[in-house]
Amino acid sequence: LDVVQTAAAAAQVDLYLEQAPAEAPSPRLLHAAALPGGGRCLTLATGLVHTPAAAARLAGTYVLGQRSGDGAEHGSCHVTLGLTEFEFE
Repeated sequence: LDVVQTAAAAAQVDLYLEQAPAEAPSPRLLHAAALPGGGRCLTLATGLVHTPAAAARLAGTYVLGQRSGDGAEHGSCHVTLGLTEFEFE
């Protein structure tokens, strides 16, 4: 899951994973990349899954919150992954 922050947002708030589907493995920050103009792209990922059932457990709603250094909340974003169709090899 790639999350892109604008330069203004990246300078003011940090992103936090506030909620993930109950049965899904917890995503972790895999990679952070600076974007032109001062923004950033954060890549959240889980470990590899090896069965169709494990892949299906990744489906659901993930909630990303934004908080400033003083702990004040500045909104959130809900991302829903359906995963009703995927290829598994």
